[in-house]
Amino acid sequence: GLEYAKSALSSDNQVAKVTNAEILTSQASMTAEDYFKKAKQKEQQNDLTGAVVYYDMAIKLDPDYANAYFNRGMLKKNLPLEEDRTDAIDSLRIAARLYKQQGQLDIYQSLSETLQKLAI
Repeated sequence: GLEYAKSALSSDNQVAKVTNAEILTSQASMTAEDYFKKAKQKEQQNDLTGAVVYYDMAIKLDPDYANAYFNRGMLKKNLPLEEDRTDAIDSLRIAARLYKQQGQLDIYQSLSETLQKLAI
């Protein structure tokens, strides 16, 4: 009976390891765009903290992802903490710089005006 219990236990552990490995693999194959989409889903579910985490992951994978900086900034500017407001302005400034570099001048101009209002 004991040998059977040990073998059952070890096979359960193998299942858990495979499951964890599958989870890690699926996360490893996610693109910045995947994380961006998840962030937007979290926002729609009003999970703002979760949304920020996913925007951060998108930016980590693609440091030139202007839309992720923009969305993170717009989300954080409405949060109550002063540090969130500071992070928001930083994110929006980075987004503006990236939009300008990427030739999206209409978005850059509009965002520059928003930043001037926020800086007051």
